[in-house]
Amino acid sequence: MNTSTTNPAAIASNKNSLKSRDINERIRQRDRLIVENALAQGCDYWQMFKAMPKETFKAWLESQGKTLAEAKKFIRLFETFRDFAIEKIERISLTTLFALTQKRYQQLISKLWGLPAVNEKQVSELMVEERKKQQQDSAPQRDASGLINLPSGGRAFQFPLLHDDETIARLLQVLQYWGLTPRQLLIEAIATLHSKLEVVSRNRQAFEAIAV
Repeated sequence: MNTSTTNPAAIASNKNSLKSRDINERIRQRDRLIVENALAQGCDYWQMFKAMPKETFKAWLESQGKTLAEAKKFIRLFETFRDFAIEKIERISLTTLFALTQKRYQQLISKLWGLPAVNEKQVSELMVEERKKQQQDSAPQRDASGLINLPSGGRAFQFPLLHDDETIARLLQVLQYWGLTPRQLLIEAIATLHSKLEVVSRNRQAFEAIAV
């Protein structure tokens, strides 16, 4: 005998389960429709943007109460996800899909193309990972001497923090008396020491010439 058909608690549980699945399905369909409509709108804007002069398109948008920036937002959405099956992205919020159109996520878009359908949580985690990776890749590389190789190709030098109280007190007095910034003081000190280095080098060369 199947007790689930006669047990009131089991019947109620089954009804709740069916109701929950029905609600989830309605939410999925709603989210899918939102994404589909946004992509369709982006496609329309894209076609009009290609067919019209920019100023004509802009004027038409203004007549519709829209701006060029808004239209381009949907155009980028269409260009980014035009080749994706809707099943792959229907569980991602429209806000997140718009965010994914940024250039910084181009590699992530390629990765998503090779994955099965993903949800909002999974994509958000992948976006965080991508940002961390980019931050690490763009971080200046510094060697033990303090020399930093900048992402732009230039160089910089970073001095370690100064913790000696007596030296800090002297430093502050010098800065205040001479009206210098720490950067100016460093430049002055380096120039002074370098000039002394040149004198020492010339004297050494002269001494070596005499010795020969």
